[in-house]
Amino acid sequence: MCAGASTYEALDAAGTKPHHRVGVVGLGGLGHMAVLFAKAKGCAVTVFSGSAQKAARDAFELGADEYRVMSDINTSRRSFGSPTHTPLIDILLVCANETPDLEKILPFLARRATIVLMSIQQKPLVVPYMPFILPGHRIIASTEASRQNHLAMTQFA
Repeated sequence: MCAGASTYEALDAAGTKPHHRVGVVGLGGLGHMAVLFAKAKGCAVTVFSGSAQKAARDAFELGADEYRVMSDINTSRRSFGSPTHTPLIDILLVCANETPDLEKILPFLARRATIVLMSIQQKPLVVPYMPFILPGHRIIASTEASRQNHLAMTQFA
């Protein structure tokens, strides 16, 4: 319930709409729920992960449209029927258990994309200044759900 409420809250805080493309960094407990809720809201989903095989299979079984391995981020795997040209990501949910390399991910974000930090990290987040500022991206944090969104999530699910 906690992972579901947290990801539902993050999608709400980012103002997620069905026409948005959602990126999910990390496919653990939060990431699984992020893919499920984003797809249920009608969004296209791209997963970024450090794992090449198992996580890709899991991502597609959960409904992801695209999968990218961080070590080879420019190579995309797509689910059957997904468009060959991938639109840029409007909302990026950082669900990973380590701080992501934003320098690799920022080129995949649409102008004025929202990055939602969902996990507690000990390492500092390094933000490449110009690639972040020029397109007008923003960063918000969402680590726990409100009572209102707990209720909304149970109705939505």
